[in-house]
Amino acid sequence: MDRKTVRIGTRGSQLALIQAALVEKALAAARPGLRTELVILRTKGDRIQDKPLSQVGQKGVFASELEEALLDGRIDLAVHSGKDLPVRLAEGLDILAVLPRADARDMLVLPARGPEQAGGGRTGEDGGEALSVLAALPEGAVIGTGSLRRQLYGKRFCPQACFRLIRGNVDTRLKKLEDGGYDGLILAKAGLDRLGIPEREGNRFRFLALPEEQFLPAACQGIIAVEGRCEEEGIVSLLGEIDDPLTRLAFETERRALLRFGADCSAPAAAFCRTARKDGERRLELSVMYAGREASGAAGEKDCLSLADRLCEEVRKEPGKVWLVGAGCGGPELITVKGLSLIRSCDVLLYDSLAAKELIHETKPGCERIDVGKRYGGKVFLQGEIHALMIRWAKEGKTVVRLKGGDPYVFGRGGEEMLALMGAGIPCEEVPGISSAFAAPAAAGIPVTHRGMSRSVTVMTASSLTGGGERLTETDYGALARLSGTLVILMGMHHLKELTDLLLEEGMPPGLPAAVVMEGATERQRCVRAPLGELAREACLAGLAAPSAIVIGRTAALELPEMTFPEAALFPDADPENEGALQVAGSLSGVRVGVTGTKDFAKRLSDALRIQGAQTLDLSFLETVSAGGPLPDLDPWSWLVFTSPNGVRLFLEKMREGRRDLRTLAGKRIAAIGPGTGAALAGSGLYCDLMPKIHDAVHLGKILAEQMGEREKALLFRSETGSPALLRELSSGGKEFLDFSLYGLREDPE
Repeated sequence: MDRKTVRIGTRGSQLALIQAALVEKALAAARPGLRTELVILRTKGDRIQDKPLSQVGQKGVFASELEEALLDGRIDLAVHSGKDLPVRLAEGLDILAVLPRADARDMLVLPARGPEQAGGGRTGEDGGEALSVLAALPEGAVIGTGSLRRQLYGKRFCPQACFRLIRGNVDTRLKKLEDGGYDGLILAKAGLDRLGIPEREGNRFRFLALPEEQFLPAACQGIIAVEGRCEEEGIVSLLGEIDDPLTRLAFETERRALLRFGADCSAPAAAFCRTARKDGERRLELSVMYAGREASGAAGEKDCLSLADRLCEEVRKEPGKVWLVGAGCGGPELITVKGLSLIRSCDVLLYDSLAAKELIHETKPGCERIDVGKRYGGKVFLQGEIHALMIRWAKEGKTVVRLKGGDPYVFGRGGEEMLALMGAGIPCEEVPGISSAFAAPAAAGIPVTHRGMSRSVTVMTASSLTGGGERLTETDYGALARLSGTLVILMGMHHLKELTDLLLEEGMPPGLPAAVVMEGATERQRCVRAPLGELAREACLAGLAAPSAIVIGRTAALELPEMTFPEAALFPDADPENEGALQVAGSLSGVRVGVTGTKDFAKRLSDALRIQGAQTLDLSFLETVSAGGPLPDLDPWSWLVFTSPNGVRLFLEKMREGRRDLRTLAGKRIAAIGPGTGAALAGSGLYCDLMPKIHDAVHLGKILAEQMGEREKALLFRSETGSPALLRELSSGGKEFLDFSLYGLREDPE
């Protein structure tokens, strides 16, 4: 290398200077006597401190000025935090060295409230403790972070907290925490350690490292990367001497994940590698996350990039949705309209043995139908296997209906299934069904409540978590025997004699009316009424078996009209392509609907509902409030993007306030999220050039990124709390934009 002094470009923050000094130290160890000079440059990310990185609208906000200095020869190499690098480097440049990786974890920083909580820098290595402390923060606790990734994970473990933007250097952030503006911070542990803050400030703050397994770090977090010109052989050779091979493997693999995600440091993405040896071969374990969806895998050193490709493809695939649908009790006529619609449109149907078989035939051609039903003593699938099936199909982008007899949340293990889906990050929703606890007695002419006879109803099950009969003595039968209302027992036919004996022993009158309703609300329905003391014997003589509902109480003596089953069935042909099998009246006459949302939205929705005959109740408590301030200069922007009618209204108001007319918009192209926003624009003589077929932020972002030219820029007019999906899609597409907040939503004090 001809030049005697190597010029090292760096940002001017204290942490950046420390990292540059570490590079100088490594170079000095490799080439004793080598002279170096630090050249401090200020980047766009340093200048803009009042916005999240996701809203700055340009990739490489901490790197572009350093790359420009490399390309024009002002510096010989540039030092970066690995996590701040853009996905694609400038042409002619490359990362020529990475130093050994520091601790990649994030760290939860809290005020030290007393001496017993001080010293956090030395005692905060237990990740489990950090998660426990995070989860236990009080309702409304304010946690500062500028990272969408940290917000995602923070909300996962502490949903009751508020995660708010914080920018500035580490000391500035700690000062804001100490002054009470925040209740906690989440920062990179590597940066804190390099600054010596946990040791120096251990008496003022608690420092708790978050486990990388559950709280994945940003890609390349903890790695110092050195960038240089590819064709300058002397620099390439010099930096090759300080390049760490293990860190390089992790760096390249994690960067590959970012490339596949189309993400940068502002995106809600994570990638983290661990290396291990198996059978003498170095293997790499990789975990990735994008927008809350995660995947993990392992591969040999030679296959690490293909591993990153595979995991990213798995994560980026838009997940499907799982619907837990109650089939109702008995025949197919008792399913809800919404439930039937979902069955007819789903890609996968996982159904129970208690669901009416006619419903299974309502699926569309090509639907995967799997019987996962369980009966006493004869399971087809374990519960964990059902969870795995739902998650697997949803991750493949399928719409899954989990069809359960009765109501999923009434002894249907629907809660367990919903928690499993939520834990896997799968969109899910429950559609209620008519429970057999009420429908089976009703179909037999037995009301579970009746004025003057029963003012309450108690429902219990005689089935345990393992599927067999539970130890019946664990139930308080004395309390049940003292009930004055109706007792309904489900899944109890295999223990009918024991159940009735226990109730009689506790003082329930043997002459109390009781009944067993077998296969209630079906054509096969059979019912036996008998005094409690004779119920087991009479049911046995009649040959009644599961599935049955046991009803005990005075209303069991009533013999009201039973359900009838006309020959003209609701599902005449059981034809999966028969879309007209169920005709539903569009009228909402007699229905009362509470309408929420903003005042404007509630009015428009109420008008539409009243046309259908509904009575509406205004429950709106939000009002749209202008964010204040004038519109930005419109000249640099090729596209104007609107995501709501409110945005259009406030944009036009601000145009009038600034004495600008429509001539200002000459040559601009306009994008709208949907027809409502498009109509608001058209009302003022503005017609949109672009509207997605699916009216949401994700699809607007995708189609806009596709339509924007290489040099075109977009100006987004949105709410302060608008979905980040639009920003993510534009960032992923490498498009320059400005996210301008026109308005916010505030609670109406009245």
